[in-house]
Amino acid sequence: MTVYKVVCIRAGNGNYIKEVSPNSYFTSVIGGEMSLKYHIGENTVPVIGRLFGFDTVENAIHFIKYFQYGSAVLEGEAENVGRVKFLAEVKDVLDFWKTKKMKKKLHNVYKAPLGTISFSSFVPTKVVYKRE
Repeated sequence: MTVYKVVCIRAGNGNYIKEVSPNSYFTSVIGGEMSLKYHIGENTVPVIGRLFGFDTVENAIHFIKYFQYGSAVLEGEAENVGRVKFLAEVKDVLDFWKTKKMKKKLHNVYKAPLGTISFSSFVPTKVVYKRE
């Protein structure tokens, strides 16, 4: 299924940049140990949990307005797509997945942005929007 993923644009040295170049790559907007790298045409699978994105490019663009410049929306193909009603705070993402697996009550959970979906893997095919 075609989905849309909000990402940060990075230079080959890891610095944030505004333009996509042959040496650039994309990372999750979540930093730290949960951050993943995305390359056009390559499959990305999370180490724990699922990936999050949007069902339409319009919903992704609306969401990206809350992030810094140097962000982009990637269009790509995803597997095992599902609707999302709630999300955990960024600082609680690891606990969210661990707690969910242990069937315990979740805390610090919020309503997901319009059109949020989750998926088990993602192959980006192109950049459809850049916030410069």
